[in-house]
Amino acid sequence: MGKYRFEMSIHGTNFMDLDRRSKSDPFAVVFVKEPTAGDFKEFGRTETVWEELSPRFVTKFLVDNVPMESRLRIVFCDRDSELEKLSKHDFIGEVQFQMKELLEDRTNMKSFVLQNEYTRKHAGTAFLGVDRIRLPSPNRMMTFEIRFGKVEHLLSSMTKCFIEFLRPMENGGWTPVYRTESTRVETSSPFELLSLEESMLNAGVQTNSTRIEIWKIYSMSQETKLVAYTEFSLANMLKTGKGFGANFIREDQVAKASWNVISLVSTSSDFGIRLDNF
Repeated sequence: MGKYRFEMSIHGTNFMDLDRRSKSDPFAVVFVKEPTAGDFKEFGRTETVWEELSPRFVTKFLVDNVPMESRLRIVFCDRDSELEKLSKHDFIGEVQFQMKELLEDRTNMKSFVLQNEYTRKHAGTAFLGVDRIRLPSPNRMMTFEIRFGKVEHLLSSMTKCFIEFLRPMENGGWTPVYRTESTRVETSSPFELLSLEESMLNAGVQTNSTRIEIWKIYSMSQETKLVAYTEFSLANMLKTGKGFGANFIREDQVAKASWNVISLVSTSSDFGIRLDNF
């Protein structure tokens, strides 16, 4: 039997828009107050999700050693500065709860309405969940290189897009674990080479699927749209070897047109993803 760890995910919906000409750029700061402590202490911060009012944060928080009776406070802010001091950023809202509220029942993500005493507007809703991640032995590193092949249809050579890797949650949903930088679509242009732990991609359960999503960024509004996705098993990919294929499904077509775009390119833990016919 492998070891386990517990990771907290943070999602949000319908956040208050605090930017006049664009959308809020939210990030979250987690504070913890243990039962015997007098004050909240900062536990960690998420990345900033730019131009997004319903963020799904990639950053996870290891909560194995957080006592059940501890109180958590999560503050959501709109990034307005490169400085990390919270007073330099607009306050969106916050939530407070006890750790046991998340750990006693992991079948659903818990929803919390954001509190903001400075405005009467609806500030948004936070969704929090804790997953038990099994650590396989060995916990292999999966190295991916993502390149565009023939580009047409959904994405043009001037389109900017990014890619997200997601793993399943115990409640049946998906949570992102890695998000690439945005890049312009050009034939054979690569994203960065990335290495991800096997447990990060499938929660340590070989029968679980991994999901990859392609997101398009509109140049004028900077809004994002999911254009295609695929789900596949790392276990099947490793067994099949070179030539493994998975289909991306277009989000905008009822007929679910798809393309064979993933292929194993070298060793048992190195994969190449080639995006064709977009």
